Amino acid sequence: MDFNKKKLKLIKEVLKSNPRGLTVTAIAKEINMNSHSTGRYLEVLAAAGHVDVTVFGRSKVYYLSQRLPLSAMLSLSTDIIVVLDKDLRIVNANDKFFEFTRARREEIVNRSIEGISFPLKFTPDITPYARGAMNGTESRIEADFNGGKESLNFKIKLIPTVFDDGEKGVTMIFEDI
Repeated sequence: MDFNKKKLKLIKEVLKSNPRGLTVTAIAKEINMNSHSTGRYLEVLAAAGHVDVTVFGRSKVYYLSQRLPLSAMLSLSTDIIVVLDKDLRIVNANDKFFEFTRARREEIVNRSIEGISFPLKFTPDITPYARGAMNGTESRIEADFNGGKESLNFKIKLIPTVFDDGEKGVTMIFEDI
Protein backbone atom coordinates (compact mmCIF):
# COMPACT_ATOMS: atom_id res chain seq x y z
CA MET A 1 0.00 0.00 0.00
CA ASP A 2 1.40 3.37 -1.02
CA PHE A 3 0.89 5.77 1.89
CA ASN A 4 -0.23 9.21 0.79
CA LYS A 5 1.14 12.04 2.96
CA LYS A 6 -1.98 14.12 2.32
CA LYS A 7 -4.20 11.38 3.74
CA LEU A 8 -1.93 10.96 6.77
CA LYS A 9 -2.14 14.72 7.35
CA LEU A 10 -5.92 14.67 6.91
CA ILE A 11 -6.29 11.93 9.54
CA LYS A 12 -4.13 13.93 11.96
CA GLU A 13 -6.29 17.03 11.35
CA VAL A 14 -9.46 15.05 12.09
CA LEU A 15 -7.91 13.73 15.30
CA LYS A 16 -6.75 17.22 16.25
CA SER A 17 -10.33 18.46 16.13
CA ASN A 18 -11.43 15.45 18.23
CA PRO A 19 -8.99 15.37 21.16
CA ARG A 20 -10.96 12.68 23.01
CA GLY A 21 -10.26 10.33 20.11
CA LEU A 22 -12.22 8.51 17.42
CA THR A 23 -12.70 4.94 16.25
CA VAL A 24 -11.46 3.77 12.87
CA THR A 25 -15.02 3.81 11.56
CA ALA A 26 -15.63 7.40 12.70
CA ILE A 27 -12.32 8.58 11.19
CA ALA A 28 -13.07 6.75 7.92
CA LYS A 29 -16.47 8.47 7.73
CA GLU A 30 -14.89 11.91 8.37
CA ILE A 31 -12.33 11.51 5.56
CA ASN A 32 -14.50 9.53 3.12
CA MET A 33 -12.28 6.46 3.02
CA ASN A 34 -13.03 2.81 3.71
CA SER A 35 -12.34 1.53 7.24
CA HIS A 36 -9.69 -0.98 6.15
CA SER A 37 -7.54 1.65 4.43
CA THR A 38 -8.06 4.10 7.28
CA GLY A 39 -6.91 1.41 9.73
CA ARG A 40 -3.72 0.90 7.71
CA TYR A 41 -2.98 4.63 7.76
CA LEU A 42 -3.60 4.71 11.51
CA GLU A 43 -1.14 1.83 11.99
CA VAL A 44 1.51 3.86 10.17
CA LEU A 45 0.79 6.94 12.28
CA ALA A 46 0.89 4.87 15.48
CA ALA A 47 4.20 3.22 14.53
CA ALA A 48 5.69 6.65 13.87
CA GLY A 49 4.47 7.93 17.23
CA HIS A 50 2.03 10.48 15.82
CA VAL A 51 -1.07 8.84 17.27
CA ASP A 52 -1.80 6.72 20.30
CA VAL A 53 -4.48 4.08 20.64
CA THR A 54 -6.58 2.92 23.57
CA VAL A 55 -8.53 -0.34 23.41
CA PHE A 56 -12.07 -0.42 24.82
CA GLY A 57 -13.37 -3.97 24.48
CA ARG A 58 -13.31 -4.72 20.74
CA SER A 59 -12.98 -1.07 19.73
CA LYS A 60 -9.83 0.97 19.32
CA VAL A 61 -9.91 4.71 19.90
CA TYR A 62 -7.17 6.74 18.20
CA TYR A 63 -6.04 10.19 19.28
CA LEU A 64 -3.09 12.47 18.60
CA SER A 65 -0.02 11.59 20.59
CA GLN A 66 0.89 13.92 23.43
CA ARG A 67 4.56 13.03 23.20
CA LEU A 68 7.12 15.74 23.56
CA PRO A 69 9.08 16.36 20.33
CA LEU A 70 12.68 15.15 20.48
CA SER A 71 14.10 18.62 19.88
CA ALA A 72 12.19 19.98 22.88
CA MET A 73 13.34 17.12 25.10
CA LEU A 74 16.96 17.67 24.10
CA SER A 75 16.87 21.36 24.94
CA LEU A 76 15.04 20.93 28.26
CA SER A 77 17.24 18.25 29.80
CA THR A 78 20.11 18.94 32.18
CA ASP A 79 21.58 15.52 31.31
CA ILE A 80 23.75 14.82 28.28
CA ILE A 81 21.63 13.29 25.50
CA VAL A 82 22.85 11.68 22.29
CA VAL A 83 20.62 10.13 19.60
CA LEU A 84 22.03 7.48 17.26
CA ASP A 85 20.66 6.05 14.02
CA LYS A 86 20.62 2.37 13.02
CA ASP A 87 24.30 2.57 11.98
CA LEU A 88 25.26 4.02 15.40
CA ARG A 89 25.90 7.43 13.84
CA ILE A 90 25.15 10.48 15.95
CA VAL A 91 22.08 12.17 14.45
CA ASN A 92 21.44 14.62 17.26
CA ALA A 93 22.76 15.71 20.63
CA ASN A 94 21.84 18.42 23.08
CA ASP A 95 23.83 21.51 23.97
CA LYS A 96 25.03 19.86 27.20
CA PHE A 97 26.80 17.23 25.09
CA PHE A 98 28.62 19.86 23.05
CA GLU A 99 29.55 21.81 26.20
CA PHE A 100 30.91 18.63 27.79
CA THR A 101 32.92 17.52 24.76
CA ARG A 102 33.93 21.01 23.63
CA ALA A 103 33.17 19.82 20.11
CA ARG A 104 31.29 21.59 17.37
CA ARG A 105 28.10 20.05 16.02
CA GLU A 106 29.55 19.64 12.53
CA GLU A 107 32.49 17.62 13.96
CA ILE A 108 30.19 15.10 15.62
CA VAL A 109 26.88 14.76 13.78
CA ASN A 110 26.81 11.86 11.28
CA ARG A 111 29.90 10.22 12.83
CA SER A 112 29.66 6.67 14.09
CA ILE A 113 30.45 6.04 17.75
CA GLU A 114 32.36 2.94 16.68
CA GLY A 115 36.10 3.32 16.38
CA ILE A 116 36.33 6.91 17.61
CA SER A 117 37.86 7.66 20.96
CA PHE A 118 36.44 11.15 21.20
CA PRO A 119 33.96 12.03 22.58
CA LEU A 120 32.37 8.74 23.63
CA LYS A 121 35.19 6.63 25.08
CA PHE A 122 33.93 4.97 28.24
CA THR A 123 34.96 2.08 30.43
CA PRO A 124 33.19 -0.25 29.94
CA ASP A 125 32.65 0.29 26.21
CA ILE A 126 29.08 1.47 25.61
CA THR A 127 28.90 0.23 21.99
CA PRO A 128 27.57 -3.27 22.85
CA TYR A 129 24.83 -1.68 24.95
CA ALA A 130 23.94 0.65 22.06
CA ARG A 131 23.67 -2.42 19.78
CA GLY A 132 21.45 -4.09 22.37
CA ALA A 133 19.17 -1.04 22.45
CA MET A 134 19.03 -1.15 18.66
CA ASN A 135 17.61 -4.66 19.05
CA GLY A 136 15.02 -3.51 21.59
CA THR A 137 16.86 -4.05 24.89
CA GLU A 138 16.91 -1.02 27.18
CA SER A 139 20.04 -0.84 29.36
CA ARG A 140 21.16 1.12 32.38
CA ILE A 141 24.87 1.03 33.09
CA GLU A 142 27.52 2.94 34.97
CA ALA A 143 30.62 3.89 33.04
CA ASP A 144 33.75 5.99 33.58
CA PHE A 145 34.90 8.69 31.23
CA ASN A 146 38.57 9.62 31.35
CA GLY A 147 38.85 13.12 29.96
CA GLY A 148 42.57 13.56 30.58
CA LYS A 149 42.71 15.83 33.62
CA GLU A 150 39.60 14.39 35.20
CA SER A 151 37.75 11.12 35.36
CA LEU A 152 33.97 11.24 35.58
CA ASN A 153 31.40 8.59 36.39
CA PHE A 154 28.07 8.45 34.55
CA LYS A 155 24.82 6.54 34.82
CA ILE A 156 23.87 5.87 31.22
CA LYS A 157 20.44 4.87 29.93
CA LEU A 158 20.36 3.38 26.44
CA ILE A 159 16.80 3.44 25.15
CA PRO A 160 15.47 1.86 21.93
CA THR A 161 14.09 4.61 19.69
CA VAL A 162 11.95 4.66 16.55
CA PHE A 163 12.18 7.65 14.23
CA ASP A 164 9.28 9.17 12.27
CA ASP A 165 10.29 7.19 9.17
CA GLY A 166 10.08 3.91 11.13
CA GLU A 167 13.85 3.38 11.31
CA LYS A 168 15.36 2.14 14.56
CA GLY A 169 17.72 4.18 16.66
CA VAL A 170 19.06 4.61 20.18
CA THR A 171 18.75 7.47 22.64
CA MET A 172 21.54 7.65 25.22
CA ILE A 173 21.07 9.72 28.37
CA PHE A 174 24.19 10.41 30.47
CA GLU A 175 23.72 11.48 34.07
CA ASP A 176 26.90 12.76 35.74
CA ILE A 177 27.22 11.12 39.15
